[in-house]
Amino acid sequence: MGGNCGSAEKRPNEQLGSWFLRSGWSKGELARQVNRRARHIGAHHISTDTSRVRRWLDGEQPREPIPRILSELLSERFGCVVSVEDLGLRVHHQAPSVSGVDLPWRSR
Repeated sequence: MGGNCGSAEKRPNEQLGSWFLRSGWSKGELARQVNRRARHIGAHHISTDTSRVRRWLDGEQPREPIPRILSELLSERFGCVVSVEDLGLRVHHQAPSVSGVDLPWRSR
């Protein structure tokens, strides 16, 4: 039982799991909902399936726009705001315009 580094292991996302259980959706239904919402917002590269949903529940961090889509779907389902953070997911700010990075041509 030796050699495992605990920090390197993914832990189940209990927050997402809790919201998922309460939603009453199956993994397949959640995957369909995510794909439908992704197409609606023009994110045609998103193709979620039940094994992907299981990986999120197991602790994998999905890339944007998935966290935002999950937040929107669950917010609508429960009639209250369910934030990305409530789901135990991180918000990735990659676009410089969003994160406020000081771009080289703007610095003095």
